[in-house]
Amino acid sequence: MRWMRNAWIGGFTLLTLLSTGSLAHGSPDTDPPPDRRMAITVDDLPIVAASLYRDDAHRLEMVQNFCELIEGRELPVTGFVNMERHAGQPELLERWKRAGIRLANHTWSHPHPDKVGLEAYLADLDRGHEAVKEHVPQGAVIPFRYPYLGQSFDPATRDAIRARLAELGSPYAPVTIDTSDWLYAKGYVQARVEGDEATAERYRQSWWWNMQEATELAEWQARELFGREPPQILLIHANELNADHLGAYLDWAEDRGYRFVTLDEALADPAYAEPDPSLSPTGDSLWLRLKRSRTMTAE
Repeated sequence: MRWMRNAWIGGFTLLTLLSTGSLAHGSPDTDPPPDRRMAITVDDLPIVAASLYRDDAHRLEMVQNFCELIEGRELPVTGFVNMERHAGQPELLERWKRAGIRLANHTWSHPHPDKVGLEAYLADLDRGHEAVKEHVPQGAVIPFRYPYLGQSFDPATRDAIRARLAELGSPYAPVTIDTSDWLYAKGYVQARVEGDEATAERYRQSWWWNMQEATELAEWQARELFGREPPQILLIHANELNADHLGAYLDWAEDRGYRFVTLDEALADPAYAEPDPSLSPTGDSLWLRLKRSRTMTAE
């Protein structure tokens, strides 16, 4: 399962950083931070796990807080929408739109190609694309992200999906900073609804460590692959945990030298044009996929 893989990676990263003395929680570097870039992407708009929230007002409050953070910091953000969720409370997506984020396709209902089959998956992808098209300017390019980051374990299915995206003119938006915020967000929301702030704080602290570790892992992987750090693409989700605490992570990232850029600027880097013939039954970051691809080529 993807959460087990991310938990293992997080633990490995923490041990590595402790052994090298480069853990971000330690003393700050004396040298000025490098010039780094990061594109922020938010999955599963308009909201994840809507049933966990108390009511419509609570859900709207979460989206409002998230959007105010985006607006206040003038962040370029791309939001990947599951349009099936839009019908339940249409004002949520309208609020995201007023925040000025770029809307993109995350399929209609968030299926996995290896569970529903190619025909059903492509129909769901097309339905999501057409629905998002109604909410963006005419002729706008609509990026696509695979639910679960799953591109299929079957090469024919993987290639057919890629071909359909090319027909739609829909660029694939990968992930390089692959966080597990979704793993902590459910317990955080439940604890907040129940008034259990001590438990909510424990979920927040776990989220905080994971966000930093995922970022540091992506930096290390990029240097291993390219000898430099191309722009990173951050994956987070539309949940209350991020709405409440993302600002602290952004401050930390800025202290590491990050500037926040558009998804298009990140994807323009040559690193994102490197071929990826890899196959995996799990969803993975692009840097991990490219590492596997290079191993396949070498063999």
